[in-house]
Amino acid sequence: MKKLFGLLLILSLSFSYAQVGFNFDGVDDYIETFSAGPTGTSDRTVECWFKTSNVISTQQILVDWGSMSPLGSRFTLNYIANGRLRIEIGGNGFNSNQTITDGNWHHVAVTYDHLAATKACLIIDGVTDTCRNFTRVLNTTSSGPITVGRRLDQANRFQGSIDEVRIWNTARSEAVISRFMSSEFCNAPNGLVAYYKFEDGLANGSNSANTIVTDYAGSNNGTIYNATLNGSSSNWTNGVSLNTFQIPKTITQSNDTIYFNSSNISSYTWLDCNTNSLFLSDTLNYFIPSSSGNYAVLFSAGTCIDTSDCYAYVATSISKQQVFESYSLKSNLVKNDLQINIKSKSNLTFQLFDMQGRMVKQCHRLESGNHSINIPNQSGLYFLSITDGQHKKIHKIIKVN
Repeated sequence: MKKLFGLLLILSLSFSYAQVGFNFDGVDDYIETFSAGPTGTSDRTVECWFKTSNVISTQQILVDWGSMSPLGSRFTLNYIANGRLRIEIGGNGFNSNQTITDGNWHHVAVTYDHLAATKACLIIDGVTDTCRNFTRVLNTTSSGPITVGRRLDQANRFQGSIDEVRIWNTARSEAVISRFMSSEFCNAPNGLVAYYKFEDGLANGSNSANTIVTDYAGSNNGTIYNATLNGSSSNWTNGVSLNTFQIPKTITQSNDTIYFNSSNISSYTWLDCNTNSLFLSDTLNYFIPSSSGNYAVLFSAGTCIDTSDCYAYVATSISKQQVFESYSLKSNLVKNDLQINIKSKSNLTFQLFDMQGRMVKQCHRLESGNHSINIPNQSGLYFLSITDGQHKKIHKIIKVN
């Protein structure tokens, strides 16, 4: 029971914390990590989602690291000049043509390619706004850690919300940025050296204990300073809505079984979309609902947890219940042998799988009467699949010593 309660708690938290960002009050909030981003003259890309309606002429910082001196040793993504995006390297930089302080979420990025003829570009919502060269030599130092929401010298604090900060050690192209900007990575791709999903708190809730922003690309976690961590400002807030990259969210149906077929999934838990209730014993990639309705699956892949689209399920056969009334299990808790009683001979196939999905036993068309299926492997959780070729039913089997 403790395990089930723990799983339910984890899943409940996952629902609550999905698609979260952070709201900065513009007064004293900021986030600071342990170490800096790419240094020297190396290639890099910095991107994030942000929204604000604070139209000011002075600078407000999104992401910053390096040193205030000498000039050229700080790398800063910010906005300025009544709402224009700006990249600055300490003493030099340039602004976007477009203004982006309309209170809506915008994706912004800066790329730097040290070998390109025109080395730096500002990209807004997946489209290149402007590209230029700096008039000062870029030489970012490692003395100042990555800071979000203020400059290294504690000035120019940001007022608004930020989500999904990514720092790469490569110069990403406009096409690549556009393709992936609306998707969350389950696993950090090559070149992603710092990745802050901002999913560590409860949106607009009480978050006094949630002061760490996890780095999903490594160990350079951030710490939140001076935030209220309660309410709609200076706290975790509703973030930008993103997809989970490389994982289709579509459920398919074959006869009375629905399937979620995606690669790299580490766990499944099916749920009823109408009641938001979880089927804690249904943890495979397929599910046979007991009645027509709307169903989805909560899945985890790497570091991210997401939910599939809801599927409108309609039972295809009225004889399914009759098929599975032809047998019964003595108990799903066994020591050595699983006892099955066959009430009438049928064309049922019994397959026993371990937790890794390996089939350890299979029986076909058992005669009427009592049958024993030996479970030769170690104790633990197993799944008994029963099918007549059109319908399938799953039983959870627990083997004990």
